[in-house]
Amino acid sequence: MDDARVSEHRIPIIYSRIIASAVGRRAAELRQVLPEPPAAAVAGYMTGAQYEALLRAARRLSGDPLIALKAGANIPFSVHGPLGIAAMSSPTLGEALAVITRYAVLRSPFCRIDRHDADGEVVFSFHMDGSLHDQSDAALDFIISTIGRSIATLVAEPLTGFRLELQRERSATTREYIEILGCEVVFYAGRDAFVMPAAALSTPLRGANPEVFAEALARLRAMHLPHAPDASLQDRIVDVFVSRTGHLCSLAEVAQSLGTSPRTLQRRLRAQGSSFEGLREAWLSRQALDLLMRERLSVEVTATLLGYSEIANFRRSFRRWFGAPPSAYRRDGALSGAK
Repeated sequence: MDDARVSEHRIPIIYSRIIASAVGRRAAELRQVLPEPPAAAVAGYMTGAQYEALLRAARRLSGDPLIALKAGANIPFSVHGPLGIAAMSSPTLGEALAVITRYAVLRSPFCRIDRHDADGEVVFSFHMDGSLHDQSDAALDFIISTIGRSIATLVAEPLTGFRLELQRERSATTREYIEILGCEVVFYAGRDAFVMPAAALSTPLRGANPEVFAEALARLRAMHLPHAPDASLQDRIVDVFVSRTGHLCSLAEVAQSLGTSPRTLQRRLRAQGSSFEGLREAWLSRQALDLLMRERLSVEVTATLLGYSEIANFRRSFRRWFGAPPSAYRRDGALSGAK
């Protein structure tokens, strides 16, 4: 693949936080091993070269060849922004997988997922573009464990009749693949793919919500395609927040993404009775509640996934939003009024 094209890959920086957590290091520590980003790099993302270096460093620092597989298995849905929300709120497993198949490229641009049907089974095959070189298998591990665990969570039952096929050779870690993914794993296969009974696609999902699904799908389309001419300025700004989940976007970064200047962006928002700070605070507070209350993540993990480098700063922000520290808010059952 052309090096210039590889350098254009944009991988969410939040994945560095998730992988760092699996390694047992602070995200900032692990990111120190990354090469300097090019001048045109977009805040909130890693380049393909940086992601490759991150995966290599994670394996070296942890001494665990399956560190990417284990990291991917612990990703909460909210980390995937509208992609995760759309999958969770889909009516059936088949519709959830259709969304994942079409839009996974927004999160992992080096991997294409195709579907085809054969003999009562449905095959979702993974095609890596080779840009991550010797870390392609690790990157694929991260993807398949994320999707495998997501499917198990969506249907809330073991993956009976499901299997994972991998082209790579069997190794001493084979049993760990089975334990982590909860399905049959076949090595020396002619493809990298999840295979499942066609009947499984009609499985209804407990989290089905037509309104939430439609809204999340609209956001995915806006990210995947040029913005609709009638999209509001506030919606376009929130779309930037969504696409860079895990990074605290600055006014300058968002303005650059929208092709304008910070001063002009602020002026247009004021004219509409809004502000950049207000939109960002509203977005972060909603994400904080989702991670703390529905995903039941710890305060430390929530702060990290939101992009806070210091937990104390997140605690102060949470108190400003809700009038109480996060631990007290959850303990006192405030979620009953926030759902």
